[in-house]
Amino acid sequence: MGGSLHKISSSTSGPYGTPPSMRSIDELLKSGIIVINKQSGPSSHQVAAWLRDSFELESTGHGGTLDPNVTGVLPVSIGRASKVIKVLQESTKEYICHLKLGKDLGKNKLEEVFSKFVGPIYQIPPFQAAVKRELRIRRIYQLEILEHNSNSVLFRVECEGGTYIRNLCEDIGSILGTKGVMEQLIRTKSGPFKLEDSFSLVEAHDIFQTWKSSSDEVIMKKLL
Repeated sequence: MGGSLHKISSSTSGPYGTPPSMRSIDELLKSGIIVINKQSGPSSHQVAAWLRDSFELESTGHGGTLDPNVTGVLPVSIGRASKVIKVLQESTKEYICHLKLGKDLGKNKLEEVFSKFVGPIYQIPPFQAAVKRELRIRRIYQLEILEHNSNSVLFRVECEGGTYIRNLCEDIGSILGTKGVMEQLIRTKSGPFKLEDSFSLVEAHDIFQTWKSSSDEVIMKKLL
């Protein structure tokens, strides 16, 4: 497979057969990724549509849905890159989550229960999810308690794409014998893209306008 991929790459003519660093901005705007730090409020689809209009693009897609009230890393595909966006949707994700429990059960009990969720877990997508509601397996790679104060727990989770963290919070609460509610969620990583690689929609708009009027330098760093 590696040999055939190399053969395809080396024999392709035109801008898409050249390394991204050698492509023009116009070429990158036809096939690239922009990593947005999504704010609370808009849906992932609305973010992609806003970026499409702001950057005067023909099409955009997004690499993994975030609920409107969830913030953090949202890779947005441009043009031809939308054809491979499914790879990003299925890639490993990392989140920081604030979990509110019905009662304080102590850190030792929390750590015991958290350890039970590392590995393959069963989930059924919630009613509001735009996918078929059927039992499926998702894998939790890491689950780490960062802070614990009374019935509030801050934790980090690294998981397979398509894992529902709200469901995870509810299941943790259920095993603990109490209610578990996802109070706040931030996606800190999606595939190879991290929170520090991202920028807001307002920053994206400003960078595009600056490029149109004067400078290429900043926008070149943001088009991946």
